[in-house]
Amino acid sequence: MNVYLIGMMGSGKTAVGEALAVLTGLDFVDLDSRIEKRENRSISEIFASSGEAFFRRLETQAVRDASSGDHQIISTGGGVLTVSENLERMKAGGQAVYLETSLPELMRRLEGSQDRPLLKTADWKKTLKQLLETREPVYRQTASFTVITDGKTPVQIAGEIAVLLGIQR
Repeated sequence: MNVYLIGMMGSGKTAVGEALAVLTGLDFVDLDSRIEKRENRSISEIFASSGEAFFRRLETQAVRDASSGDHQIISTGGGVLTVSENLERMKAGGQAVYLETSLPELMRRLEGSQDRPLLKTADWKKTLKQLLETREPVYRQTASFTVITDGKTPVQIAGEIAVLLGIQR
């Protein structure tokens, strides 16, 4: 069984995934980091030079690769569920946990961020709101569990997830 952490950019998937891996003893896989290593460039650079469609193909391959493993905590990108194949693989290969984060909290966490290609718009807050409104129903539909992240540390969130999934050491 794999545990897929899903949610918006800024929801804490990487930090929570790292904490959850320590807590449970499961391996941690960060899909964005894998893509950056494979491509030898940042996600922002991939978006800028090759576009979002190319990035989504890389992300889908990373999901395929990670899904072939077992007993992993997998931190996904915020838009991973925009490709139906990824959604199907996650449902077939484990359980998805939606890290629900309110719009005000996302805005606070992402303020000043320079490495979020989808937010490089004239009105990043409006873009973020639109992305959340579009993606949230898919996150909810895909998730086996939802954990609210507002006002909590990654360690607290990881503890909640471990209890929900019954995977504490």
